[in-house]
Amino acid sequence: MEPMGLIMGALGAAAGMAAEGAVQEAAKDGYNRLKELIMGRFKEKGNAVGETVLPQYESDPGTWEKPLQKSLAEAEADKDQGIVSAAQELLDKLKASPGGEKHVQNAVGNYIARSDRGSTSTVKVNQP
Repeated sequence: MEPMGLIMGALGAAAGMAAEGAVQEAAKDGYNRLKELIMGRFKEKGNAVGETVLPQYESDPGTWEKPLQKSLAEAEADKDQGIVSAAQELLDKLKASPGGEKHVQNAVGNYIARSDRGSTSTVKVNQP
């Protein structure tokens, strides 16, 4: 999964599970760590909009997904290995949580994947 999709996928899956009250303590810690790293990146890059958008995204991911993704791109969060690693660790913890598989999904197919209600999808092209 490309880094931006990984970051957005981790945030979306965590938000979806949090809405259901299904996030375990280890995943909460991972989510908080990822948010702290992202907020630090926004501050470092002077992205005040991003600092505002991330908390809004938590309460309404559908509305705030595109503004958050734009802020993450402007802050080059996908180039920060600490953020990318934290996102991967969070996804791994969420997958291992009870019910996590319905929020973090991988698909192999013809360039198309569909996600719903805070879940994530991965498309692998020409890969087993």
